[in-house]
Amino acid sequence: MKKYLIIIALIMCASANLNAQTELIYNGGVYQNNIKLLPKEVKELFKDDSVALSKYKSGRIFYITGKCIFYPSAIYTGLSLCGLFIVIPDRMGMTILAVNTAIGGAGMLIGYLIYNSGTNKMKNAVNIYNTNINNNKVSVNLGLTENGIGMNIRF
Repeated sequence: MKKYLIIIALIMCASANLNAQTELIYNGGVYQNNIKLLPKEVKELFKDDSVALSKYKSGRIFYITGKCIFYPSAIYTGLSLCGLFIVIPDRMGMTILAVNTAIGGAGMLIGYLIYNSGTNKMKNAVNIYNTNINNNKVSVNLGLTENGIGMNIRF
């Protein structure tokens, strides 16, 4: 009887090691076991899942593009607002500064929308990866069968 219990315990330990892939979390970056992964490491994890990899790559491009549009637009808007409120020019100058502020604000909005779209794509890629590793897990269960107690291995 002890041999059977030892064998069952060894099989369960082996199945735990087969499930070694841990889920990823997206929170402003991709994390695995509370360690932030570099984009290169994420691409390496996603190499077997073409859908997740393509979503991650396109999301990363949108994420970076959105930041590259948002931050310069924010600086432009800030400088325009400084000119609008600090320097008190004539009426024509105020109109030009107001238009510049509106242009900078529109750039900020567009940059934020692109950035947010990229973030959502990367979250979707992580969710796809997590779903796929959950579907590929090996499970070992003990339960009742037609012949008595049995072991069920599902992979």
